[in-house]
Amino acid sequence: MCGHAATFAGYTGTAPIEAFSGDVVRHRLSRAGDRQPNCALHTMAITQIGRDTPGRALLPN
Repeated sequence: MCGHAATFAGYTGTAPIEAFSGDVVRHRLSRAGDRQPNCALHTMAITQIGRDTPGRALLPN
């Protein structure tokens, strides 16, 4: 990510963080950031997948 997208992801706490365990590199979500926008994003996503909207078509089968 770069530019505004990275700034937004960092601000809302949705930017992935690398978590190392030996030779294995995994990614996890950050607990940092402003939790209120993070909660709003979560609520919007849950609402969208719960209804028959174009965004629901993006879900894997």
